[in-house]
Amino acid sequence: MRYNFKNHLCLLSFLLIVQLGYSQDTLGFQRAYFAEDSLMINIDNVPLADGGYYLVNVRVNEDESDTVLHVSRHNVKGNLSWSTDYLFENRSFAFVERSVVAELLDDNSLFIVAVSSDDSGNLNSEKVMFRIDPGAGQLLWSNVVQDLREDLETISNNPCITKNLDGRIHVFTTQNNDTFGIHNNIYTQDDTLRSSTTYVLTDTLQNPLS
Repeated sequence: MRYNFKNHLCLLSFLLIVQLGYSQDTLGFQRAYFAEDSLMINIDNVPLADGGYYLVNVRVNEDESDTVLHVSRHNVKGNLSWSTDYLFENRSFAFVERSVVAELLDDNSLFIVAVSSDDSGNLNSEKVMFRIDPGAGQLLWSNVVQDLREDLETISNNPCITKNLDGRIHVFTTQNNDTFGIHNNIYTQDDTLRSSTTYVLTDTLQNPLS
């Protein structure tokens, strides 16, 4: 009887281990992190080659006095490696909370673009850019570029980031009136603006198309 009990106990333990291993493979993991006295809005997540990832969030204080960019780095199991707040300072216009996009650079640093807009009715917008070190979240550099387009009826929106083979960073935004415009700023990874161009849809006679 004791021998059969041991066999059953070993079999039960084996099945439990197999089930736990299967659950880890199929169910992944869950983590909960809490932000005190603020509203946290997840905007973007950027995967890393080792299975970890960045989470890019916007944190708004309860009194709405500050809008903060919150970035955290996690390992493959979701455990927190570091998290840091970055204040949007020295801006002329109101920050658009859901205008944030992020792109991983070749050295695993994180490049982030956010758009702020002028509420006065003028067609001004600002692109706020951050480059963040992967090791501990140190801010490597930040910059603000202001755009004004008198021939277009809306400010920049829908930001998008790409990088080409020589390491240049392209920041695209869209603008429109009767036609559609794409604005492209090109940067080097050390914060040098190489060019700034707006492309507008036209016909063969250079007339704007709807």
